[in-house]
Amino acid sequence: MKGHVLDVDEKSYWGPYYSYFPALARYIPLGEYARRVRPRACVLGASDGKFALPLLRAGWEVVGVETDALFLNGGEFDLVDGHHEVVGLRQRLASEGLTEGCTIVEQDYMTLPASGDFQLVMGSGLWSMPPTGPTRWKRSSVTRWTWSPRAASSSAST
Repeated sequence: MKGHVLDVDEKSYWGPYYSYFPALARYIPLGEYARRVRPRACVLGASDGKFALPLLRAGWEVVGVETDALFLNGGEFDLVDGHHEVVGLRQRLASEGLTEGCTIVEQDYMTLPASGDFQLVMGSGLWSMPPTGPTRWKRSSVTRWTWSPRAASSSAST
């Protein structure tokens, strides 16, 4: 964290592509309050911890949803701009002693049963399509969202 703004982890592979959480910064409790209350976040597309690690360092508990083994376990890959090495989320959590505060869910976020109380749900880099067609999200309380597959014959309005 730099100052009072929650920054994306600069050691993340994605660090150069994100700067901070500009739209959310004023709504994310940090510091002593977060360490005392232990708010929970669900990060869809947790990757190598670009958002999860800063939240964990700030006192949050995190559920990280990710299916990409490269970003979970680390490894190497080549793109047109060259060779890249990634330190995986598991190694990054362990090296900072943050493993206990983060639950990793290796599942497509579109197939997750929506359960649990979260003060923050955020997504990043979500490259998935629902396996059963369109979905419907509805808000059932201040901090809980529920998911249900929309039947193929149901109307598009909610």
